[in-house]
Amino acid sequence: MGWRSVVRSIERAAKQAKREDVRRKKQAHKNQMFALSAEAVSDLEDYFTKLVSFHKTCALTVNWADHQLPQAPKLSSEYEQKVFKAAKEIENFRPGAFDFFFGGTQRRLNRLNNAHIHALSEYERAQQTFNQEHEDWSKLASFIGDVFNGKVAALKQKLFDAQEIFKNASIGTQIQFEIKDSFVHAVPTLHGLEHLPKIRRKQLASGRLSETRMPESQFNELYQDYVCSAAFRIALDVFNTVPIASVLITCEIPLLNKQTGYVENTPILSVHVFRTTLERMNMDRIDPSDALSNFNHVMKFKKSRGFERIEPLQIL
Repeated sequence: MGWRSVVRSIERAAKQAKREDVRRKKQAHKNQMFALSAEAVSDLEDYFTKLVSFHKTCALTVNWADHQLPQAPKLSSEYEQKVFKAAKEIENFRPGAFDFFFGGTQRRLNRLNNAHIHALSEYERAQQTFNQEHEDWSKLASFIGDVFNGKVAALKQKLFDAQEIFKNASIGTQIQFEIKDSFVHAVPTLHGLEHLPKIRRKQLASGRLSETRMPESQFNELYQDYVCSAAFRIALDVFNTVPIASVLITCEIPLLNKQTGYVENTPILSVHVFRTTLERMNMDRIDPSDALSNFNHVMKFKKSRGFERIEPLQIL
């Protein structure tokens, strides 16, 4: 083989390697596009699922009928017995003929006195700890009693826990509690319509991502499920926080007031939820919007237009 043939062979090999490199890069790009498209579709589906599944992430875990006050702390008799024993040894102390071997009579007596002082010190510390624990227990007992008796101040303090849960779970932007005669009215402000993307995603056979506008009716139904799911989740949290039989929940969302031209927090769902009814429901399998039929509620909703302002329920 001449040198020209060698050169041509090298050139062919180089071109082949270049084509192979281009092919690999195209395939890698295609694989990346497939992966990114699939991830984008999955992310949006997961987001929508989370929005309509708040009621599935909580259960009625507290059975208030079995709820008992913790036992009052007790001061162990061990410390008092040590003091008594040390004092008795001092009282019964008598000089001995063999005190010399133990450092002398006075040193032996000093050891007994020091043991008595140490026992007294331990007893005083234990007494102080007991006094503090008993004071804390007394406050807790009084507070729990007030909660079970429906005292407004105690319910408000306890419902602060539900406010923190609402905030941490990203159910909405804020929640207020109105308490009157032991009756609790929860008023959550949920996320507005802009919180839900009005798009649908799917992955084409080519691997590319396709985004289309979600039909208005589908968007409104999805938002309705979010609102109802949030309402049930709030009911579950309240029932786990305070021992009440029912709770009134009025959900508000930011809506345009066509009379004033301003966006205002507007009531769009008011539902009176009873714990006993909620206990009989399988929260993992319900449709939150359909499940409202189990309770007295007010809601104005149309697939084509979405929510409208309502007059909340009033519990007499």
